[in-house]
Amino acid sequence: MTKKYVEDYFEYLISHREQLENDEIALRSFLSKHFATIPEGKLYKYRACNKNNFNVLRKGQIYVPYAKEFSDEFDSLLKLDIAKNKSSYIKWIRQCVPKIAYVIVKAACKEKGIQCKNLNLDSFYELFDFYDKDGIFQVSKFRRDSNKMIPYFVEQIEDIDKEKLTEYLKEMQKLMQDSFKEFDVSHFEESLSATWCLLREGFRERLLIYCLTYDKDNRKMWEDYADNRKGFCIEYDFSNLDKYSFEALKKLLYLVPVYYAKNQPYFNVQKMFDYVLDKGIDPKADLGLADIEKSLYSILPYKHTDFACEKEWRLFIYNIKGNVQSNFFDFPFISAIYMGYDIIYQDEQKLKTIAKNLKIKLYKQEIDEIENEYVFEQII
Repeated sequence: MTKKYVEDYFEYLISHREQLENDEIALRSFLSKHFATIPEGKLYKYRACNKNNFNVLRKGQIYVPYAKEFSDEFDSLLKLDIAKNKSSYIKWIRQCVPKIAYVIVKAACKEKGIQCKNLNLDSFYELFDFYDKDGIFQVSKFRRDSNKMIPYFVEQIEDIDKEKLTEYLKEMQKLMQDSFKEFDVSHFEESLSATWCLLREGFRERLLIYCLTYDKDNRKMWEDYADNRKGFCIEYDFSNLDKYSFEALKKLLYLVPVYYAKNQPYFNVQKMFDYVLDKGIDPKADLGLADIEKSLYSILPYKHTDFACEKEWRLFIYNIKGNVQSNFFDFPFISAIYMGYDIIYQDEQKLKTIAKNLKIKLYKQEIDEIENEYVFEQII
């Protein structure tokens, strides 16, 4: 599957999300077209035979791990464009000084219990009038004229403890002056990169991913993920969505194909910074959030071409609010189980019982000695 398909999919999903989450006909139509791109409309999950996997299967559930648990340390780790577009970020931060200062002072005043009813962004643009014709913040002019700032700023705001605020702003002024003395492109880049690296690691800690494939006959995956054919493979059928409820189908909106490339796409960090600043100015603002989501979800399904043989699809669950209490989810799309050729007798019997209880088909690998291939024979 191509990167463009993934981008177009999330472009439509995010632009029409409210409709898809509330209009059953629209959702069924959208997902039917989406899953028509899968061979036979079916996806598979390879599993080793153990108590945990049997328990999850028995309940008709899936266990969805966090991305941080994956063995590939680069999996779902955003590739940032800070170093690549260093000059653009230097220019951006100098253009945003009034916004940054406003958000910092607003938050700090709130923390210190200083009431600033008339505190507004316009006063900060007047206060920080240190720009050239290209809108770039002039550090040298700021250093020279910053002593004029505090009395001007305090006089602009009414209904405030001016003595307390003046004392606080002097502390802030010294910190800012000291910072600008050390202002250096390399320092800026290192600081910004370090901050964002913490954020992207935090992102992996909140992102849950369930990995699937549309290939149940992959020899390497039977070896790597199904304990050298001693395990099993679960089949999920999305070819006929009429069998499932509206609520069940909503879970599938973020089930998408992985695209493979040698070079991972960059994530535009500036969009995120702009959003954070706008949110600090107006907590109710969601300007730019949709663009961030589109950019984010168009990058997440990427994997290196080394993994292309896995023919993967992924279900994404982003626990951004920290309200996901469990990694276990009901998933009523199970349609069959395929047992490996070398599965032991005891595990085969357990899977027979589970298949009967779930009322699904059960197959076992056998060897076609003429074609030197594995084939599946139906048991139940």
